[in-house]
Amino acid sequence: MNNCKKMLSKIFIIGVFFIVGFYLPVEAAVSLTQEEEMYLAGQDALEAVTIGGVAPIQYMASSEEIYKITPGMIMRAYGKEIILVSLLALSVLLYSFISYIRINKKLRIQNRRHERLAQISNEYLYEYSPKDDRLELSDKCVRLFGMQEVFYKVSDIMKSILSGDISDGYISMIRLPLADGGEGIFKAVNSIVRDDYGRVDSIMGKLIDISKEVAEKEELLMKSQIDGLTGLYNATTTRELIVDRIRSKEKHKMDALILLDCDNFKNINDTLGHLTGNQVLEDLGRSLKITFRSTDIIGRIGGDEFCIYMKDVPSAEFIHAKCEQLGTLVKKIMEKELVSVSIGVAIVNEERSYEDLFKMADDNMYTAKRRGRDQL
Repeated sequence: MNNCKKMLSKIFIIGVFFIVGFYLPVEAAVSLTQEEEMYLAGQDALEAVTIGGVAPIQYMASSEEIYKITPGMIMRAYGKEIILVSLLALSVLLYSFISYIRINKKLRIQNRRHERLAQISNEYLYEYSPKDDRLELSDKCVRLFGMQEVFYKVSDIMKSILSGDISDGYISMIRLPLADGGEGIFKAVNSIVRDDYGRVDSIMGKLIDISKEVAEKEELLMKSQIDGLTGLYNATTTRELIVDRIRSKEKHKMDALILLDCDNFKNINDTLGHLTGNQVLEDLGRSLKITFRSTDIIGRIGGDEFCIYMKDVPSAEFIHAKCEQLGTLVKKIMEKELVSVSIGVAIVNEERSYEDLFKMADDNMYTAKRRGRDQL
């Protein structure tokens, strides 16, 4: 609107000077011609007359009087045109001002509609100006992130993303801290606004809260990977994780694959019942989680058989100590059921396939079983 006012003011001034400049030279030229004639007549009179009437003629013929043009003279000569141009300029200004008010009103209503839509959905609006690195968030956004410290963190994260190379319609998934201390997962959808020269003027976008959707997907994924009874990895996931580790293992590091099963588990099921048998498996899974490290891969691969893959172990003695610790814990937790386990180990020093390692550990476990219960 300010630019519009400046432009119209310039048009008004130029119009005035145009009209004055268009008409004035002709009139001034006529006036000068008349004065020149008067001046020449005066010169003739000076030669013929020696007294009286000389000073007035010289005064009339002076250049000062010829070139002196006052505002009053302009208004008397061109007043109608100037008033007409002024009224025209004021009319244009008034029309522009009224149009500006109407457009502003429409934009405010449109913004309120977008705000209302955002409030009843899981969307949060924002606008980023690359020129001055300014980020404006909607009221709903501000309420979501709340605390000033959290708000500044969110602002910095958003600016770092938006100031990069972003194409129109660019969609990204970002994690942002929330006012309650938690973390939200959002999908950011951006639209670029460009000026008449194709340069980026601003980036408008919205954050869509997909935290619930992501959590549900992760839960489904977890359920597909986890054994429902023990809470350990199931057979498929256990194998996939071990294969990935074998492929990425550095040659100088030592790993270990451990297999174990519950001694005489069939007798426990037959004599004490399946509920007790299930409880034994649950307790065995809990014992494995307590004994081994969080970096180790622990899974139930079928029935009463379990698999542990230990990453980057310091020595064979360390593996042996962990297996003994497990045996002691199992007997302590399941003392009434008289549960024990047999264990087989395969050391991973060189590149081997999962199948080779599994067979080696399985053979060692059955060798231990043949020596009696609770053997390694």
